[in-house]
Amino acid sequence: MEIKEERGITIISLVVTILILLILSGIMILTLTGDNGVINKTILAKKMTEVSAEKEAIQLDMANFKIEYNLNNENKHYIGKTLYDRNLENGKEWNIIVNNRTFEQYGTGYNYIEKGTEIPNYGKTKYEWIINYDNGEIIQVKDEHIELSYKNSVEVTENLLFNIDATTVSDDMSSLGDNALLYYFDDKVYDTTQKRMDAYNEEVKYNDVTEFSGYDRQVSNDISNYIDTENNAFKFNGNNYIEIYNQDGFDFSNGFTLEFYGNFKESISATITSTHFMGILGTWNGNYNSQCCTRIGYVPDSRKKLHYSLISNARYTGSWSESDYPWNQQYYIENFLEKDNYITLVFNPLSKEKVIQKIYIDGKLLAEGWLEKGYYQEFVGASKKLNYIEFGRCTMTAVSNWCYAKGICYVTRMYNKVLNDNEVLKNVNKTKLYRKMIQESIE
Repeated sequence: MEIKEERGITIISLVVTILILLILSGIMILTLTGDNGVINKTILAKKMTEVSAEKEAIQLDMANFKIEYNLNNENKHYIGKTLYDRNLENGKEWNIIVNNRTFEQYGTGYNYIEKGTEIPNYGKTKYEWIINYDNGEIIQVKDEHIELSYKNSVEVTENLLFNIDATTVSDDMSSLGDNALLYYFDDKVYDTTQKRMDAYNEEVKYNDVTEFSGYDRQVSNDISNYIDTENNAFKFNGNNYIEIYNQDGFDFSNGFTLEFYGNFKESISATITSTHFMGILGTWNGNYNSQCCTRIGYVPDSRKKLHYSLISNARYTGSWSESDYPWNQQYYIENFLEKDNYITLVFNPLSKEKVIQKIYIDGKLLAEGWLEKGYYQEFVGASKKLNYIEFGRCTMTAVSNWCYAKGICYVTRMYNKVLNDNEVLKNVNKTKLYRKMIQESIE
């Protein structure tokens, strides 16, 4: 009998076949989806096309900007957020982008284009960019980055005139900015009233402020003597102060708010003053004969009073008048010296006759009073002609009396608006939280 041999697929053959198919499938999948796979290459090619198209759209917009600007230099349009260096002058607008890998910073001169920004004749962006309209530089933001702004430390940003935040100042003099100057003085030079008046009457011109030599004041080229880096504070030594210049004047018609966070010391150095007074803020229009003698500060003697006079005029008075000088407003504050305090002053011209004045300590209302409207209106009129505001000094009584602060300042802010109770407290809380985060990051 002939026996036929049956042939079939053995288990071993089947396994080998399956393994071969799996290997081929893996190779196929890798070819399609690997780092250098067809799919990834397709996605990358698409992304590169999109990036290139966005860059071209930005370049075209920048070219159109230059054409329009040359035709009419008032016709400016920028895409993205305008960035500003982190310094004292830019206290109310500084906004920077920091590369987390290289720590490179982009500020003044650059614009930041976020995802979803509308570009004319193109649409919304899918990527992030940093551009410079002046030199045509276009940088795609690829690395992890962080956007830092003055808004990190303050809740209310509308109508903010100044934000003197010591955390923005470093040993580098450029951290002040072009229109913020740090002065110190030698009071031995002007030893007579006439010499002081001659210096006081020098005209201050906005574009040439460094030539003003009143009271032999000198622009400091070394800020390190006035910065407490350990506590992120600005030091007032009794012979130095900051001036911030403004070309257009200040309008306080709708009220104003002043914030000061810091502390004073009991003793003050021998300065050009005959009064025991430490100025937080002063305004002056540059001429003694028509001065706007606004002063806000502290009397550290036995009276221990917060003192302010918006303008010297004996016709008007308020709820906290000094008996002999009704235009002076003084309010007793206990335990103010050698202790951090967050003071907020609010002036609200609500009615036809009265201006409501409020004092807050650490965000809590301490006292509420009033000023006659005429007093405040004179201050408003004079302020519109101001060249600058001084922090750390002010005039007192006469030309021969300049009063300087001694102590430290964390923050000084000024608004040409009225902050309500809730806004005052929010500013205090956010400022203190921000400073705490800064201190912890240093430690």
